[in-house]
Amino acid sequence: MIRALGVTLMVAGSPTVMMAYTDPGTGMLVWQSVMAVSIGFLFTTRRILARVFKRNQ
Repeated sequence: MIRALGVTLMVAGSPTVMMAYTDPGTGMLVWQSVMAVSIGFLFTTRRILARVFKRNQ
């Protein structure tokens, strides 16, 4: 707890301006991964539901 407070005070008291850079390609990679997993989940769910309902008839 004391160590975290010390680090926080050092960062807050730092005289330099801190900037973060996010690569735009990384965001697109994450978005494409989420979409691919979602579409794969929908196809898999559709296939399982088709098998379940086909057995009942």
